[in-house]
Amino acid sequence: MRTHFRTILTFTLLTTLAMPTWAMTETQAANNLMYLTAARNEGAFCEQFGGKSMKALITWETKNKETFERSTKAIEDFAVKSQKVSKEEAKDVSLGLMARLQQRDDRELAARRTRVTCSKYTESLTLYESKLAR
Repeated sequence: MRTHFRTILTFTLLTTLAMPTWAMTETQAANNLMYLTAARNEGAFCEQFGGKSMKALITWETKNKETFERSTKAIEDFAVKSQKVSKEEAKDVSLGLMARLQQRDDRELAARRTRVTCSKYTESLTLYESKLAR
């Protein structure tokens, strides 16, 4: 009896450790893409001041590429699961979300960007990364 219990416990632990502990929610995926949009726009803005923001952005995007790809796929999967769009149209949903995030960034964040915020661009990237849902 004790060996059977130990076997079941071991199996349960191994399968639990092998599986992701949670799936990315639609909100988490959208937030990840929001941070990507903000980072891209801030990097483009700061580049005009002669900094190395685009180099930092490329490094940051490359480091987090898998998270952004998973986020985009999650948005597309949620759209299909909602039965409002076909698989073929799901890509348009993620592109539409990126366009809306761009508009929101233009409305709410762009006016706050200054040369001073550019001096802290790498700190912004670190903050955005800390908020990404994996």
